[in-house]
Amino acid sequence: MGTSLLSTAEKNALGDVFYDLHQTFGRNITIYQTAVETVLVTNPDNNFLYQQAAMNSLTSTVIQSGVYLARILYGKREDLVPFAGGGLSQNQIRLSEGEVRIQLDPTGSAYLAGCERIQFDGNTFNVVTDPRPHGLFKPDFNTYYLKKVQ
Repeated sequence: MGTSLLSTAEKNALGDVFYDLHQTFGRNITIYQTAVETVLVTNPDNNFLYQQAAMNSLTSTVIQSGVYLARILYGKREDLVPFAGGGLSQNQIRLSEGEVRIQLDPTGSAYLAGCERIQFDGNTFNVVTDPRPHGLFKPDFNTYYLKKVQ
């Protein structure tokens, strides 16, 4: 039976270097979760069919967002997908549907779990994959792939 060439303390020290890299090369992204609607004043005559009625309950909508560090990599290749309803043999206007890969630490990954949208570099993105854990000795970071919202 073999033994590890590195002690647990050495493994932890080497794994912590990735947190330094994340702090050095990470850029701020804003993650938006589903808005929370709070009822401020209830009215028993609330009309659920017509939400804009004057007699409805008074509610407040609070947008939940957080800013986290992410390492961002834009796709090397950007496929151009044609608009629906046309054959590929004709000249067409095409949509750019590039992918973006981000890597988040555990706190950013936990917040991303219930997200609606992500914003950075002046663009808005949707998450299109499940998290892919990775790390040197233990999975400390998660990778996600995003698509730009058109």
